[in-house]
Amino acid sequence: MIAAPQTPLSLQVYRLATGLTQPFAKPLLEARARRGKEDPSRLGERLGAPSRPRPEGPVVWLHAVSVGESMSLLPLIEALVAERADLHLLATSGTRASAQLLGERLPERAIHQFAPVDTPGAVARFLEHWRPDAALFAESELWPNLILGARARGVRLALVSARMTARSARAWRGHAPEEALDAGAVAPLSPRPLTILVPRHPERAEEIARELVGYALARRSVGEAIRPDTEIYLADTLGEVGLFLRLAPIAIVGGGFAPDIGGHNPLEPARLGVGVISGPSVANHADLFAEMIEAGAALTAHDEAGLTALLARLMEDEAQRTRLGAAALAYANAQHGRLATALAQIRPLLPPP
Repeated sequence: MIAAPQTPLSLQVYRLATGLTQPFAKPLLEARARRGKEDPSRLGERLGAPSRPRPEGPVVWLHAVSVGESMSLLPLIEALVAERADLHLLATSGTRASAQLLGERLPERAIHQFAPVDTPGAVARFLEHWRPDAALFAESELWPNLILGARARGVRLALVSARMTARSARAWRGHAPEEALDAGAVAPLSPRPLTILVPRHPERAEEIARELVGYALARRSVGEAIRPDTEIYLADTLGEVGLFLRLAPIAIVGGGFAPDIGGHNPLEPARLGVGVISGPSVANHADLFAEMIEAGAALTAHDEAGLTALLARLMEDEAQRTRLGAAALAYANAQHGRLATALAQIRPLLPPP
């Protein structure tokens, strides 16, 4: 006889603790909604109550926490929809920004829902309704009740781009502001270019504007126009990153000057032929950055002064800017093979046609 594996004591304690917090989940979510952190019309989803019926047939569930992880899942979602006409996809996320992004970009046969909070009751309601056949979790989005509940129901599980960064291990501490550093690096340049800041979380717009007092700043969300003396354009909207990347020959990818974050994904600007610059902290995508730097598709600066010097050199040398963008596009195009590799690894987890 083979004994079933025992649940570690730490997970037993976690499950007990989250069970005790269940009565407080709804008022806490309502408080977050009053602060703009939750969608008040969809709080039921966060408690495991669906707002959409489950489609007939097999369902594959994909989960990401926020905008960056959701963006990384979109090519995989599109590939699965194209490959398997019988599949329905359920995409869940945890932020309003990611919900809006996925709502606008998901293909047919893909549904968005907010992920349930990780309490036993909310997780059980969610899983009993959706009954996914397989589940793919992006990055380091690890919620014990959700994962253990899915496994107990026979759901086949996989981590996509799995990593456990120092930031993740410290309970996902908040983004460190880098906007002031970027603005300070651009300020000495002559002629001074327009700086377009595209925050991952537009709800930070007021905070960012306070950090940048003293600069001539215009905000897109309130319809402020770019004038001849505008120094910074704060693109505090969703779904328009591609528009602004197409206007700029160079993109400073966020997170690289914040060790607690460890750099964001550089492939989005690269796919549009935009040269990539980052700070030195790129642990989240170390392999990507190493390959891109070797290919001449990305550059790094160690601090604000180094960023100023790098930008000045690129402004003066149009040929280098062009080479950087071309190399970034070539590198991004070469990554299609990685998607094929990921699909090959995922196919055994999918329900049979």
